[in-house]
Amino acid sequence: MTRFSDVRLLTGFRCRSRRGFSLIEMCAASAISLVLIGSMLAIINHVTAVWMQARGNTQTFAAAADTFDSMTHKLSQAVLNTYWSYDDPSRPTRYVRASELHFVLGRASDLLGLPAASHPGSAVFFQAPLGRTLDGHTSKLTSRLNAMGYFTAFGAMPGIPDLLNDLPTNPRFRLFEWLEPTGDLSVYANATGTDWFRQDAGGGQTSPNGSVAGVNIIGFFILAEYPLPNGTWKLSYTYDSRDAAVPETLNQLPPRLRVVLAAIDDASAGRLAAASGSNPPSLAPPEGAFEDPANFDTDLQNWENALAAHVPKITSRIFSTTIAIPNSRWSVP
Repeated sequence: MTRFSDVRLLTGFRCRSRRGFSLIEMCAASAISLVLIGSMLAIINHVTAVWMQARGNTQTFAAAADTFDSMTHKLSQAVLNTYWSYDDPSRPTRYVRASELHFVLGRASDLLGLPAASHPGSAVFFQAPLGRTLDGHTSKLTSRLNAMGYFTAFGAMPGIPDLLNDLPTNPRFRLFEWLEPTGDLSVYANATGTDWFRQDAGGGQTSPNGSVAGVNIIGFFILAEYPLPNGTWKLSYTYDSRDAAVPETLNQLPPRLRVVLAAIDDASAGRLAAASGSNPPSLAPPEGAFEDPANFDTDLQNWENALAAHVPKITSRIFSTTIAIPNSRWSVP
C-alpha cells in the first residue's frame, strides 16, 4: 500500500521533470548555436573561395597550356623549302644551299625595335604550310604557305571600338600571333634582314595580321640547338637562317628548339594592374638570365623562384618542352 508521503514525493518529481529552461540557459544555447553557425559559414566561405580560385587557376592555366601547345605545334611545322644553287651564277664554282624563306629567332625588343619592358623575352618568325588565305577559291588548299610569328607584348585590351573607350583598358601581358596570308607573303618582296615582318608585326595589336593567342602570358624564351662540324651541339638564343657570317646555319632550320613559356592567373594580373596601372610590371627573369645557354636550367629555376617570391603575391606556371623540326634536314658543311 502506497503511503501518502510516497505519493507526494512522486508527484513532486513529476512536477520538477516538466520544468522548462531558464532564460540564462536559452541565451547560452543561442550564443553557442550562433558561434557554431558562424564558424560553419566561415569554413564554407573559405572552402568556396579556395575552390573558386582553384577553378579559375585551372581554367587560366588550361588555356595557357593550349596556347603553348598551339605555338610549339606550329613552330614544328616551319619550312625553308631549301634547294641547291650556284655560289656565283656568273662564275659558279660550287653548289650551295639557297632559300627565299627565313627563320629568325632573337629577343623581341631587338627583332621588333620596341621597348624590352613591354616586349619581354624572345620572338620568332618563320614560314609554315598552314593554308590561311584570303582567296575563297583556294581556301581548301590547306598546305599553302604562311608567314608566322610570336612575341609577348604588354598593353591595353586590343580591338576596343571607339564608342567603348570609357571602359577600363585592362592592361595585360598577352602573347601575340602574327599570321600573314598566303597572298601577302612579304618574304618574297626582296626584303632584307627583318624588313619582311618588322614593319607589320611591330604594330602588335594594331597589325591587321596580328591576334591575341593567349592572355596573361608574361614571356617566353626559345633556345635553338644544332650540330657543329666537330660533332658538338651549339645552343643559342638567336638564330638567323640568312646570316652568311654563320655558314653552318645558312638556309637551314634548327633541328631542335627548347621552348619555355610563363603565365599568371587573372587574379594576379588584376593585382598587378592595381599596383602598376598602365606600366608593365616587372616579371622578367633576374638580370642576366637566358643569355648564356649553358645556364638554361639554372635560369629557369631562378625565374620560377623569382615569380614565387614576387610582391604582390602572384600565381604563376611555367611550361617547358623540347620540339623537333622535321623539315630541318640538317647537313653539316
